[in-house]
Amino acid sequence: CDGWINSLDVVGHEWGHGVVFKSANISYPNFPTEGSALHESFADIFGTMVEFYSQGIYEPSNPGDFLMGEDFWIPDGKTRDMCNPNSKNNPDSYLGTHWSSIYPHSRAGVQNKWFCLLSNGGSGTNNSPTTYAYSVNAITKEKAAAIVYRSLTNYLVSSSNYLDARRGSIEAAKDLYGNCS
Repeated sequence: CDGWINSLDVVGHEWGHGVVFKSANISYPNFPTEGSALHESFADIFGTMVEFYSQGIYEPSNPGDFLMGEDFWIPDGKTRDMCNPNSKNNPDSYLGTHWSSIYPHSRAGVQNKWFCLLSNGGSGTNNSPTTYAYSVNAITKEKAAAIVYRSLTNYLVSSSNYLDARRGSIEAAKDLYGNCS
Protein backbone atom coordinates (compact mmCIF):
# COMPACT_ATOMS: atom_id res chain seq x y z
CA CYS A 1 0.00 0.00 0.00
CA ASP A 2 1.32 3.43 -0.93
CA GLY A 3 1.77 6.00 1.82
CA TRP A 4 0.75 9.65 1.80
CA ILE A 5 4.17 10.74 0.66
CA ASN A 6 3.97 8.52 -2.44
CA SER A 7 0.69 9.92 -3.71
CA LEU A 8 1.52 12.40 -6.47
CA ASP A 9 -1.73 14.36 -6.21
CA VAL A 10 -1.29 14.79 -2.45
CA VAL A 11 2.34 15.90 -2.82
CA GLY A 12 1.21 18.31 -5.58
CA HIS A 13 -1.56 19.50 -3.25
CA GLU A 14 0.97 20.34 -0.54
CA TRP A 15 3.20 22.17 -3.01
CA GLY A 16 0.05 23.96 -4.18
CA HIS A 17 -0.31 25.48 -0.71
CA GLY A 18 3.09 27.05 -1.28
CA VAL A 19 1.87 28.60 -4.54
CA VAL A 20 -1.19 30.02 -2.76
CA PHE A 21 0.93 31.43 0.08
CA LYS A 22 3.46 33.01 -2.29
CA SER A 23 0.85 34.54 -4.60
CA ALA A 24 -2.43 35.70 -3.06
CA ASN A 25 -1.46 34.56 0.45
CA ILE A 26 -5.10 33.69 1.13
CA SER A 27 -5.60 33.66 4.86
CA TYR A 28 -5.69 30.26 6.56
CA PRO A 29 -6.75 30.84 10.17
CA ASN A 30 -7.24 28.13 12.76
CA PHE A 31 -11.00 28.16 12.18
CA PRO A 32 -12.92 27.46 8.97
CA THR A 33 -13.44 30.38 6.65
CA GLU A 34 -14.16 30.70 2.96
CA GLY A 35 -10.51 31.71 2.56
CA SER A 36 -9.27 28.47 4.09
CA ALA A 37 -11.68 26.50 1.86
CA LEU A 38 -10.33 28.33 -1.20
CA HIS A 39 -6.80 27.61 -0.04
CA GLU A 40 -7.59 23.89 0.08
CA SER A 41 -9.38 23.97 -3.27
CA PHE A 42 -6.52 25.72 -5.07
CA ALA A 43 -4.18 23.11 -3.60
CA ASP A 44 -6.52 20.31 -4.79
CA ILE A 45 -6.61 21.79 -8.29
CA PHE A 46 -2.83 22.12 -8.48
CA GLY A 47 -2.33 18.62 -7.06
CA THR A 48 -4.73 17.14 -9.59
CA MET A 49 -3.08 19.01 -12.45
CA VAL A 50 0.36 17.75 -11.36
CA GLU A 51 -0.99 14.20 -11.45
CA PHE A 52 -2.66 14.71 -14.84
CA TYR A 53 0.50 16.21 -16.30
CA SER A 54 2.75 13.44 -14.99
CA GLN A 55 0.42 10.75 -16.36
CA GLY A 56 0.03 12.41 -19.76
CA ILE A 57 -3.72 12.79 -19.31
CA TYR A 58 -4.93 15.22 -21.97
CA GLU A 59 -8.29 16.00 -23.54
CA PRO A 60 -10.48 14.52 -24.80
CA SER A 61 -9.58 10.83 -24.78
CA ASN A 62 -8.86 10.54 -21.03
CA PRO A 63 -10.54 13.04 -18.73
CA GLY A 64 -8.78 11.68 -15.62
CA ASP A 65 -10.40 10.88 -12.31
CA PHE A 66 -10.42 14.20 -10.37
CA LEU A 67 -10.03 12.21 -7.13
CA MET A 68 -7.72 13.25 -4.33
CA GLY A 69 -5.68 10.62 -2.52
CA GLU A 70 -6.95 7.69 -4.60
CA ASP A 71 -3.47 6.18 -4.88
CA PHE A 72 -3.27 4.97 -1.30
CA TRP A 73 -5.55 2.73 0.67
CA ILE A 74 -8.72 4.39 1.91
CA PRO A 75 -11.92 2.40 2.47
CA ASP A 76 -13.85 4.08 -0.36
CA GLY A 77 -10.80 4.85 -2.49
CA LYS A 78 -10.43 8.64 -2.13
CA THR A 79 -10.14 11.49 0.32
CA ARG A 80 -12.11 13.88 -1.90
CA ASP A 81 -13.98 13.68 -5.19
CA MET A 82 -13.69 16.98 -7.00
CA CYS A 83 -16.50 16.20 -9.47
CA ASN A 84 -18.86 14.80 -6.84
CA PRO A 85 -18.00 16.41 -3.49
CA ASN A 86 -21.30 15.23 -1.97
CA SER A 87 -20.02 11.63 -2.20
CA LYS A 88 -17.69 12.49 0.71
CA ASN A 89 -20.25 14.69 2.52
CA ASN A 90 -18.66 17.86 1.14
CA PRO A 91 -20.69 20.70 -0.36
CA ASP A 92 -20.72 21.17 -4.13
CA SER A 93 -22.74 24.41 -4.00
CA TYR A 94 -22.29 27.58 -1.99
CA LEU A 95 -24.36 27.24 1.19
CA GLY A 96 -25.67 23.91 -0.19
CA THR A 97 -25.91 20.44 1.29
CA HIS A 98 -23.03 19.71 3.72
CA TRP A 99 -22.03 23.42 3.89
CA SER A 100 -22.31 23.25 7.69
CA SER A 101 -19.11 21.19 7.82
CA ILE A 102 -16.45 23.19 9.59
CA TYR A 103 -13.59 21.34 7.89
CA PRO A 104 -11.85 23.57 5.27
CA HIS A 105 -11.09 20.58 3.04
CA SER A 106 -14.85 19.92 2.90
CA ARG A 107 -15.87 23.40 1.84
CA ALA A 108 -13.25 23.22 -0.90
CA GLY A 109 -15.79 21.08 -2.73
CA VAL A 110 -17.58 24.16 -4.06
CA GLN A 111 -14.65 25.44 -6.12
CA ASN A 112 -13.50 21.88 -6.86
CA LYS A 113 -16.87 21.13 -8.48
CA TRP A 114 -16.64 24.37 -10.50
CA PHE A 115 -13.17 23.39 -11.76
CA CYS A 116 -14.38 19.91 -12.72
CA LEU A 117 -17.38 21.34 -14.58
CA LEU A 118 -15.20 23.86 -16.40
CA SER A 119 -12.75 21.10 -17.34
CA ASN A 120 -15.20 18.35 -18.32
CA GLY A 121 -18.51 20.11 -18.82
CA GLY A 122 -21.77 18.92 -17.34
CA SER A 123 -25.28 19.89 -16.38
CA GLY A 124 -27.49 19.61 -13.35
CA THR A 125 -29.03 21.67 -10.59
CA ASN A 126 -27.10 23.13 -7.67
CA ASN A 127 -28.34 22.46 -4.17
CA SER A 128 -27.95 25.92 -2.67
CA PRO A 129 -30.87 27.52 -0.84
CA THR A 130 -31.88 28.99 -4.22
CA THR A 131 -31.58 26.27 -6.85
CA TYR A 132 -30.43 26.97 -10.38
CA ALA A 133 -30.10 24.64 -13.32
CA TYR A 134 -26.74 24.80 -15.05
CA SER A 135 -25.16 23.53 -18.23
CA VAL A 136 -21.44 24.03 -18.73
CA ASN A 137 -19.48 23.36 -21.89
CA ALA A 138 -16.03 21.89 -21.28
CA ILE A 139 -13.05 24.13 -22.04
CA THR A 140 -10.31 21.54 -21.12
CA LYS A 141 -8.33 21.10 -17.94
CA GLU A 142 -5.46 23.19 -19.26
CA LYS A 143 -7.64 26.22 -19.98
CA ALA A 144 -9.49 25.85 -16.68
CA ALA A 145 -6.17 25.63 -14.82
CA ALA A 146 -4.93 28.76 -16.61
CA ILE A 147 -8.01 30.64 -15.38
CA VAL A 148 -7.46 29.34 -11.84
CA TYR A 149 -3.80 30.35 -11.80
CA ARG A 150 -4.39 33.80 -13.29
CA SER A 151 -7.24 34.48 -10.88
CA LEU A 152 -5.10 33.42 -7.93
CA THR A 153 -2.02 35.40 -8.94
CA ASN A 154 -3.70 38.55 -10.30
CA TYR A 155 -7.04 39.05 -8.58
CA LEU A 156 -7.08 37.43 -5.15
CA VAL A 157 -5.62 38.68 -1.87
CA SER A 158 -5.25 37.39 1.66
CA SER A 159 -8.84 38.27 2.62
CA SER A 160 -10.47 36.71 -0.46
CA ASN A 161 -13.67 34.70 -0.16
CA TYR A 162 -15.86 32.77 -2.63
CA LEU A 163 -17.40 35.93 -4.11
CA ASP A 164 -13.89 37.29 -4.75
CA ALA A 165 -12.90 33.97 -6.35
CA ARG A 166 -15.94 34.18 -8.63
CA ARG A 167 -15.08 37.71 -9.68
CA GLY A 168 -11.41 36.85 -10.09
CA SER A 169 -12.12 33.84 -12.28
CA ILE A 170 -14.43 35.90 -14.51
CA GLU A 171 -11.75 38.56 -14.93
CA ALA A 172 -9.07 35.94 -15.55
CA ALA A 173 -11.22 34.27 -18.21
CA LYS A 174 -11.73 37.64 -19.91
CA ASP A 175 -7.98 38.31 -19.79
CA LEU A 176 -7.12 34.95 -21.29
CA TYR A 177 -9.98 34.22 -23.67
CA GLY A 178 -11.85 37.49 -24.35
CA ASN A 179 -14.77 39.47 -22.92
CA CYS A 180 -17.48 37.01 -23.93
CA SER A 181 -15.65 33.87 -22.91
